[in-house]
Amino acid sequence: MTEHATEPTGPLIPMPEKTPAALRVALGRLDPGVLATFDQQWDEAMRQARDEYTLMPPRAFVEHWWSWVGVSRYPQRLARFRE
Repeated sequence: MTEHATEPTGPLIPMPEKTPAALRVALGRLDPGVLATFDQQWDEAMRQARDEYTLMPPRAFVEHWWSWVGVSRYPQRLARFRE
């Protein structure tokens, strides 16, 4: 039988809704240092959406940061991911 490693503690925060506002709050709680990057990338995604008349850049942005939060809310998962 294979033994699976378990997280000794639960997540630092609950998984936020998949919205830019909810993600920004979650990022502020997990790693405030990434907020400048988040804001810059959001502005770029919105600029690209306006210029190209497509919703794909904001959707990709939300998916990226939602995944980032999903990993980062478990410190041990984040450490393994960075390895």
